[in-house]
Amino acid sequence: MTEEFLLSLLTGIIAGLLSGVIIKKRPFGLVGNIVLGIFGSLLVGGLLFDLIGLSLILSAYGLIGSLIRSIIGAIILLFLVGLIKEKLSESKSGKTRSLISEQNNQSLNKTTVHTTNTASLYDRKQRGWQNTNKIFISYRRRDSADVVGRIYDRLTLHFSKEKVFKDVDAMPLGVDFRQYVDEIVGNCDILIAVIGDQWLNMEGPTGKRRLDDPRDLVRIEVESALKRGIPVIPVLVQDATMPSEDDLPVSLKGLVYRNGIPVRWDPDFHKDVDRLISGMEAHLTK
Repeated sequence: MTEEFLLSLLTGIIAGLLSGVIIKKRPFGLVGNIVLGIFGSLLVGGLLFDLIGLSLILSAYGLIGSLIRSIIGAIILLFLVGLIKEKLSESKSGKTRSLISEQNNQSLNKTTVHTTNTASLYDRKQRGWQNTNKIFISYRRRDSADVVGRIYDRLTLHFSKEKVFKDVDAMPLGVDFRQYVDEIVGNCDILIAVIGDQWLNMEGPTGKRRLDDPRDLVRIEVESALKRGIPVIPVLVQDATMPSEDDLPVSLKGLVYRNGIPVRWDPDFHKDVDRLISGMEAHLTK
């Protein structure tokens, strides 16, 4: 019995080595193939040949017969194990790909949602400017930000915040700021040009007057309104006076012919703003 077991063990080892070479599958490596070869030799080969009645015939050939039985049994077992492992690997790989795909889709959806929301915000802003009466306040921060804040509060209290546009801080990145400002101003019904004591002669980083720079935002804002025939109301603050035609670039010369209004310090501030609001309502449809 011991000799038969050792013989089966030896033929199983040989069968494991040969079967791995024959079918070119090593699902568990060299040692694993040997172990599977032994079990294939003892279980699959033995049972299979007993069932079909060939065990007695092969036993007559001694070691060669046992080796043939072991090799066939080992090949069958290795093939089945390899097939099962491949299916499990494919299933796991499919789940991994599915998970990665889902994560990528989620990431893409987040990016798409974010991009869509940004675009929608800009579109809503544009549609809002097109569909309702709007008031654009043009001013220089270093010139009149304090008084503009008070004027803005009064106008939003009377007309609502949705109808008064004061700053271009929400300008989308990557857009041509000249075109963006031009479109915003083009969709307003009134432009208020707040002129303080430094509005005309304030200098830029180069030492030249800002109004002489075609890229100056205040210049672009007033130009956009004038070229479209949009009502432009000069609002003089800080005891400023209307500039003369000779003081302005060609594109802004029409400003001096627009009827304006001074907004003085307290105690006249609210009375002057009331007059401003009354004059603006004539340009706004109900």
